[in-house]
Amino acid sequence: MKPTISYTLSSCKGCLKCLRACPVGAISINREIVHIQSDKCIDCDACLKACSTRGLKVKSAHMGDSFDRYDIKVALVSSSIYANFSTYQEAEEFFHALKCLGFDEVVDYSDIEGAIYHRGIQEVEEKNMGCRITSFCPSVNKLIKKNFPMLVERLLPFDYPVEIAAKQVRKKYQGKNVGIYSICECIAKMTLAKEPFHNMESNIDHALSISHLFPKINKNRGQCQENINPCRDGILSVVSDFYKFAQASKPVVSVDGLTHVKEALEEAEFDQLDKIGLLAVFGCYNGCIGGHFHWENPFIGEINIDRFEVYARKEYAKLEEGMMFKEDIEDEVTPLTRKEKLARFKKINEALDLLPGFDCGACGYQNCRTLAEEYIDGKASLSDCRIREAVHEG
Repeated sequence: MKPTISYTLSSCKGCLKCLRACPVGAISINREIVHIQSDKCIDCDACLKACSTRGLKVKSAHMGDSFDRYDIKVALVSSSIYANFSTYQEAEEFFHALKCLGFDEVVDYSDIEGAIYHRGIQEVEEKNMGCRITSFCPSVNKLIKKNFPMLVERLLPFDYPVEIAAKQVRKKYQGKNVGIYSICECIAKMTLAKEPFHNMESNIDHALSISHLFPKINKNRGQCQENINPCRDGILSVVSDFYKFAQASKPVVSVDGLTHVKEALEEAEFDQLDKIGLLAVFGCYNGCIGGHFHWENPFIGEINIDRFEVYARKEYAKLEEGMMFKEDIEDEVTPLTRKEKLARFKKINEALDLLPGFDCGACGYQNCRTLAEEYIDGKASLSDCRIREAVHEG
């Protein structure tokens, strides 16, 4: 898969905002150029939000470059889109305006999100495995696979709802030349498509950001309305605050925002959350309604989603078992035992003791701990610390 975020300026302005913002220490600065380590990056877009000079950007697909390839064009829309509308009529106008861009069908897959939500609760009820984890955020799942591999076996093995929706569209139009477009609320979800990042295993052909389409959609709004029928459980499942109201005999806890998610995963890794039946984790604050491409803020978005409960009457989907589960959830993970991880922590801490602990960023890494990690991995030298070298020279 191609790198998601790229650096576009000839030289860095030295503000270190992207360096500070990255939740996984994937960014370093060397000779005034920002470097993003693809093996660490989780495509969370924190660096893009932090960059005031717009030196970081994400590649996006354009409808005009691909529409002519297909006889049938289908758009897939997450239920998080409803966070942007204060009335049901606004939502109906949006769906019609989106279809007017040239799509033959616009699919709201909130019924699939609702089905996965219910099946997740059922899995926890039926199997006694301690704390189970559910996440439909690609950034969180990458974080778990890269930084908390011991927790992968606790992840509920469901495929992404948008991917399941794409499978259903393929089945519906079997034998026909159909192009499937995912309308995305965040960069992380854009990676779940063949274009623009070459995720060739996906059933989704193209990923488009909502914000990129919004000016075109806005021109067609108010002209007509499209009948919509959202699923209540689906639209509630994308809001972190609502997840905790799940009807389950075991406690369900939701955590949002990568900072809090990391703290929760660290506790879960050492069996400190086993009193919880299900841990629902969201990369964005307030859940998927906090996606970077939404035009409404997540606080008003939560109020809007709450209003849609009255209108959301569609039953959740009855999905085939083979379509629901993702079989290769552990394929990309290198097993790491707790003993091995503790041994690595010990080496990092020993290296950290040799550094000043100022976390100034002058070495080009986020903090002293990141430099220590890179040193242990053979990618950096302790001499990269300017303060340490100055003290030694003195």
